[in-house]
Amino acid sequence: MDAILGTLHARAAGAGACRPDLAAIAKCGTWKRALAHERAPYWAYWYAYNVISGPWAPGEAAIAQNAECACCYALYVIKGPWAPGEAAIAQNAECAYRYARDVVGGPWKGHNE
Repeated sequence: MDAILGTLHARAAGAGACRPDLAAIAKCGTWKRALAHERAPYWAYWYAYNVISGPWAPGEAAIAQNAECACCYALYVIKGPWAPGEAAIAQNAECAYRYARDVVGGPWKGHNE
């Protein structure tokens, strides 16, 4: 495991990450390969929310690819609108509704553009 991934893995383990995800992350071997994994959006969101309790720029590109993770990142981490995730959010009706209601606080112009 490369040094970056090793550090992130150790911090996630210390914060109580689930064993199957920790094992999958370890199998990736490198930070770059972990970011390409199908679970990367969830891992990056979870890390931002549960480990550092704030925005995490290195994981945002992955988070922005998944509607649920992007919506939760905006709601619970950014605590406001998050433009990088809006394209993915707009593709999921439930997430778009939740984003408009709970993040934007009303009609959401961005999803109509």
